[in-house]
Amino acid sequence: MVVLGLIVLLGASTHAGRTAVADVFAREVTLVDRTQTPRASMTIGHDGGPSLLLLDQQRQVRAGLTVLADGRPSLGLLDAQGQSRVVLTLESDGTPIMRLLDAQGHVIWSAP
Repeated sequence: MVVLGLIVLLGASTHAGRTAVADVFAREVTLVDRTQTPRASMTIGHDGGPSLLLLDQQRQVRAGLTVLADGRPSLGLLDAQGQSRVVLTLESDGTPIMRLLDAQGHVIWSAP
């Protein structure tokens, strides 16, 4: 059902003469490239927060935007091995936090 809804939605947005769908309800949506390789995913995580994941051609997550269980947004950039290297979040009081990590996941720079 999700795949059918996505096909209708994508088809409506890319082909002239088709009608757009007003609403699509799904727990997960996967966008694929012309070779059917997954390149992006919108999903609801185990903690109930929504996530948008962007994948490279090898299907590795390279960037993610999520809303954490406590409602804070988080943006992460990952290297080719799947290791988080840049993480940007907000504290509960709204203070932004940026962390740069090495290949082992250790913080090498943080602000504030």
